[in-house]
Amino acid sequence: MLKKLYVSTLVLLVTILSMTVSVFAWFANAANLADAEELGGYSEGNLDLDIGDVDSLELFVGAMGVNLMYLEASGFNNSSMDLYGLSSIIELSINNTDDVDMNVHFSLASFYISEYGPLSGDVNSLEYLVTTSKTKADFNALKYQEIDSISENDFLTNLATFNETNTILIPQGETVDVYIFVWGNFDKLTETQKPVYHTVTYRIKVRSTAT
Repeated sequence: MLKKLYVSTLVLLVTILSMTVSVFAWFANAANLADAEELGGYSEGNLDLDIGDVDSLELFVGAMGVNLMYLEASGFNNSSMDLYGLSSIIELSINNTDDVDMNVHFSLASFYISEYGPLSGDVNSLEYLVTTSKTKADFNALKYQEIDSISENDFLTNLATFNETNTILIPQGETVDVYIFVWGNFDKLTETQKPVYHTVTYRIKVRSTAT
């Protein structure tokens, strides 16, 4: 029996690439990190929702893609690659006014955008990590101590395993900031999308489920 997810107000802030990163045409790899371009962040604004008593929630957080960073599988496994600095960030601020604590599992999904046709992005070509801190030190600690240590498999396999069971504790009467770090996986794009990957656009929704 799932615990009921009761959230009175959810404040949503979407920030895409809010820091300066080294990029080459929105594509990151070891050979091109010397080419730098500053990409500014933007906010989708705040969204206040009265959610009520539900087991799960799907929340549309807007379209993204122009400033999304893509890496090949080899890039994710390159220990010198700064995954933190190359991420886009979705920020959620969740206030639990219920009288019980709740553990919430977060995941991403996507809508098909008919007007974009084959350039409508699918969530399967995105990689993401959910955490409660957006500092680089905490990000790296989570990556190296909890994800990389899962097995000797590659980073993306370990990340998928981590995401399956990772939950965020929202104590009763408290507000917790949740950060979803997002990257594009170039290898998972379609053959049509790869030559024009920087034009692929995603309509993203966040799924949250009480466990």
